[in-house]
Amino acid sequence: MEKVKLTQDQANIISSISLDELGEWFYKDERTNTDMYAVLKDFTMEKIAKAKIIGYEVKPEFKPGDYVVNDVGTIGLIKSVNGDLYKGVWIRDCDIPMRCTSNKIDRHATPKEVEEAKERRWWTKHDRGVWELREGDALKAVDGGHLVEVCEVFDSRNVRFIGGTLYVKVSELKEGYKIVCFAEDRKDLGDD
Repeated sequence: MEKVKLTQDQANIISSISLDELGEWFYKDERTNTDMYAVLKDFTMEKIAKAKIIGYEVKPEFKPGDYVVNDVGTIGLIKSVNGDLYKGVWIRDCDIPMRCTSNKIDRHATPKEVEEAKERRWWTKHDRGVWELREGDALKAVDGGHLVEVCEVFDSRNVRFIGGTLYVKVSELKEGYKIVCFAEDRKDLGDD
C-alpha cells in the first residue's frame, strides 16, 4: 500500500496521536474547533489510521522564489502561490507559463539544477542557446582579464579568436571566460 502524503503541519499532529487514542480523539467535538487540528478537518479516521500504520510521506511545501521540478523533469520557478495553485514559469528554451497544483510538482530543484536553469534563462533573455557564440562576441578571461573576440564559429562547438590559429572548444571556454558583450550589442562594430 502507498504511504499517505501529508503536509508538515499534518504530520506533526498525526505523530502526536497514538493509535489507542485515535477513535476517542477523532470523535471529540473540540477537534474541529481548534486551530491545531484545522489542518486535519477533511481527514477521515481511516486516512489518519493508514498514516499511523502504513506510514506517511511529508510533501515538500513550495513558496514564491522556489525552483521546482515537475512530474516530467522540467524545472520551474514559482512566482505566486494561492492555496494549492502555483503560478510561475517552466524553464525550457523559452519560459512557458506555469499554472498547476502541487500534485504536478515532484520536488525542489537541486542547487545544480537551479544554477543550470538560471544560466539557461540568462542566455534565453539574450536570444541565444546556452553558450551559443557568434562572430564578434567579446569574452573576458576570468583569471587574467584579457579580452578576446570570436572571429569564427565552427559547428557551434568550436570557435576561433581574432589572432588565434587554433579552434577552441566552447565547452572549455565555460570555465575560463565570461561574456562581456554580444556582437549585436557592440557599438564598435558599426556598418560605417
